[in-house]
Amino acid sequence: MDPGYARIGSDHLVHTDPVLLVNQSEMMTRATARRLLDLPLDATLGLVQLGSERNSDMSFARHAIDAVLERNQNVHFVEIKSPISPDYDREPNERYHRRTAYPLGLYLNGFDFAVSAAGYNSFHEFLASALPTIFVPNKAPEMDLQETRAEYAAKAGWCLTCDADDPFNLEGCLDEILQTQTRLDMQNKCRILSKGWKGANQIAEYFAMTAGLPTGPFPGSQKDRSLI
Repeated sequence: MDPGYARIGSDHLVHTDPVLLVNQSEMMTRATARRLLDLPLDATLGLVQLGSERNSDMSFARHAIDAVLERNQNVHFVEIKSPISPDYDREPNERYHRRTAYPLGLYLNGFDFAVSAAGYNSFHEFLASALPTIFVPNKAPEMDLQETRAEYAAKAGWCLTCDADDPFNLEGCLDEILQTQTRLDMQNKCRILSKGWKGANQIAEYFAMTAGLPTGPFPGSQKDRSLI
């Protein structure tokens, strides 16, 4: 579904696995993550990560979450706030929490599902950790085609996705992801990708290889055999 910026076969590109900030071996256990974030140990926890909202209106998502909270007494939502997010008028209710956590990838095992924008980091970290997610892409023109990324993943069965212009669809997606079997199906499909997250190592190896190549006007030149 790539529109052409990174077509396989281009001489100007090196393709790698996605880059993750946190290795899966570094992630906390479910219980540890919840204790450190001061969250209930036995509740169904949904992570909310909607970005800074500086160039998008995600108020519809908050209304959908409110409706789900009213219908499901054992469900809690935890919003991880961006440092540049605006302040909100309303205070969260007793089952809607706000926390700061960095790097977020360390804590992902503490959640049962997520509602998130589809930025590069969140998208790949959530899939790598097999966290069932509803991606709500930010479709602002200056963004990186989040809607295409989310649509591809949904077709593969790795996640659900919802258009930011369709609040009724999000509420239906929330009801769906609260079903245990739905979450298990997504987790199983994401775990098939477990060996595809070595982008950081691949890029480091590529730079190391490139740094060791001789430089000069053309291969074989005697004018400059110095190393980069």
